[in-house]
Amino acid sequence: MLERQYTSVDLTDLAVALAKADGGVLEDGLRFITALWLLRGVQSDLSSTRLDSALAIIRALPSTVIKPPLLKMELRKTLSTVSQRTALPSEVSSSIISILGWLASQANKSLRVLSAISLDNLSHLYDLLADSLPADQARILEKVRTKITVDEDEILLPPLVTLPETWTIIPEELENARRPQTAPSTPKRNGNTPDILGPIISPPTAILRSPAATGLTKTYSKNDFRHLRQLSASMQNTSRMPSTHVDDFGAENPSPMMLTMPMPGMGADAGYMQQ
Repeated sequence: MLERQYTSVDLTDLAVALAKADGGVLEDGLRFITALWLLRGVQSDLSSTRLDSALAIIRALPSTVIKPPLLKMELRKTLSTVSQRTALPSEVSSSIISILGWLASQANKSLRVLSAISLDNLSHLYDLLADSLPADQARILEKVRTKITVDEDEILLPPLVTLPETWTIIPEELENARRPQTAPSTPKRNGNTPDILGPIISPPTAILRSPAATGLTKTYSKNDFRHLRQLSASMQNTSRMPSTHVDDFGAENPSPMMLTMPMPGMGADAGYMQQ
């Protein structure tokens, strides 16, 4: 529900009650979630008590329990909400500078990079803190200015969704709410897709060597193929009977006789001899 940006007065009251009753009985994971819900409640109702309770829980937790993405998600929303005010009470400013001082002292550099808050809003927040902080905490603010950076390229979070006091939900909706939303993307290509020629089955070798298959082609040996190319077309085409209409046409239409006539100046008297 934290990732879905839900908020509820009842859940905030429950987190406040757990923080007050916690005497080391709660598991570290549940205590971390309680601190996150306290910060979520500050975003709708600014309270220095909730800020101090959240920071006290976070300071007591081992670093292995703290999940930086979830913690930064709530802190950046809280700081962004506070930066939109025109003035801050001194107790709220003290709580905010304590949280920023804790972030600046962390060895994990990712905790010192704030996102989802513009540089102008952060500068305005620093100005609000400088106007309301006592002199002893003003030195912490100068250290925070040099340690905390802003990443404005990160995607801004959607606004909070306030849950009603009475809510009817079916099991399917509860299951969908438990799953985080994912951005649409192009489906990945399945590398196990069979090739289009994959289903084709090659025939066995015995079928290829059967007489039915070998009789479909002509097998040549030695120079039979070369000898076949040297034969005339009439000898190669032995599957058709010879045609007789050409002979009949020649008998009915004999070729005309060629007459040889002497040309003037081409006779024997001109020195030409006929052979």
